[in-house]
Amino acid sequence: MQADVHSRQLIIGCGTGRCGTVSLMQFLNSQVDVSILHEGLTADKIHHLIPWYKGETQLWSWMIELEKLSNGARWYGDIGFYYLPYLPKIFDRYPKSRAICLERRKKAVIQSFLKKTTGRNHWYMHKGVGWKEDDEWDNTFPYYAELNKSKAIGLYWEQYHSTALEYCALFPDQFMLVPTSALNTTKGRLKILGFIGYDREAMLDGQFRANNIRPK
Repeated sequence: MQADVHSRQLIIGCGTGRCGTVSLMQFLNSQVDVSILHEGLTADKIHHLIPWYKGETQLWSWMIELEKLSNGARWYGDIGFYYLPYLPKIFDRYPKSRAICLERRKKAVIQSFLKKTTGRNHWYMHKGVGWKEDDEWDNTFPYYAELNKSKAIGLYWEQYHSTALEYCALFPDQFMLVPTSALNTTKGRLKILGFIGYDREAMLDGQFRANNIRPK
């Protein structure tokens, strides 16, 4: 049974990446009447990504498509690190929307990204000099005037953290910052479901343990 269009709720997940967002998707999708994608990955195995800078055209087009893809689920949405700079405008256009931001320790995020992105550097505008160009992912991250990749990722984490704290103060009813470890506890899972206004019977079993590292 499809939810009434006026009762449907957009859910956006975010976090730096390498912080448990796949686990967040799996947990939310284990609930009844929920349809959440991860980084816009659809059945055709194509990512529908949003540029970090000047991506509003793609954003609004994708929001419309996302709703169509959700098969009428009461709670629907997408999870992607690149949504962070657009959240104030999303909140304005979708007043009932909610955003869940996961945070993992800075050092762990840096180490994980370094391992994941060998030969690539999404955080510096290198234009293929010294690093392999990645046409799919390079423009989804912010750039920094920092040649050291590890330090640049650290700057990214710090920017994400400070922006998330600002949103907590500005949008307390629409934005929630939680440690990745919250996914591993009943209390944390209930807090997430309560924040999005989930009023069905909660499915709390299952292991959602990606990046199971204590928060900073």
